[in-house]
Amino acid sequence: MRAAIGSAHAEIALRCRALGYEFVIRCAHPELMAHLGHVFGSLEDPAADAHVYEVQDFAGWAQITLDGAVAVDNVRLPDVVEFIQTHVNLAAVVAPPPRLFLHAGGVSSGLDAVVLPAASGSGKTSLTVALVGAGLGYLSDEALAVDPDDLSITPFPKSFTIKASGQHLFPRLGPAPGTLAERFTAPYAWHVPVAEVRRDCVGTAGCRARLIISPRYVAGSPTEVRPLSHGEAMLVLGQNSSSLRALGDRVLETLERVARSAPAYALTFSDLGAARAEVLRLFEEVR
Repeated sequence: MRAAIGSAHAEIALRCRALGYEFVIRCAHPELMAHLGHVFGSLEDPAADAHVYEVQDFAGWAQITLDGAVAVDNVRLPDVVEFIQTHVNLAAVVAPPPRLFLHAGGVSSGLDAVVLPAASGSGKTSLTVALVGAGLGYLSDEALAVDPDDLSITPFPKSFTIKASGQHLFPRLGPAPGTLAERFTAPYAWHVPVAEVRRDCVGTAGCRARLIISPRYVAGSPTEVRPLSHGEAMLVLGQNSSSLRALGDRVLETLERVARSAPAYALTFSDLGAARAEVLRLFEEVR
């Protein structure tokens, strides 16, 4: 029988809400719990009390249970955050009420939002981080929740997931040597707390798309912006949407209304600074 490290310490719990999904994280290992609290702190909600993730550390390997059932066993400690974050993302997308979820970054100013729909590896998280750093509000870096009735967006301010391919762009956001973050962070993905990009940066609930930009990183390419037709915009949104079953026969109508609600562009870039400048310029033009 493996002895759990840290089991003699008092249990600490973090209560969180990811849109309609409430969850609690419990961990008796004080240092790992401190790191989990740092990463998931932007979702903290003291009233949340539904699903429970419990983490036990067995000499450097963890077991994670969800509502008392083993969800994953023998996972490395640096992979604990990745597992919980991935599961929370998936659960938030299917939690009521029904919403259109766009695989998109989102930033805002007041009640005006920029929607950045794109496939994985397109650079949307890097662009979202850059735009938040430039002063815009943070809505999400990969799961944008759109109300099918009034098209309002509810922020999902999860930690930024910066993959290995984009980490060189943000050296200051990497885990510092000798810290808990370094000990409990996997090299393939940094989960960067929102406040480390900019404090008090979460966008306003109820904002609506004012600009749609589909980014695509292409190494060595110039920064190019191309207007999208209504049909092209609807296709891009449809290709980067989920939770469609929950909306039933309202899917196409909702996608069509979002596509018509704002001008849309395709953005190809290799220089993040130039891409950020183009987005800020276009946003200023439409506001």
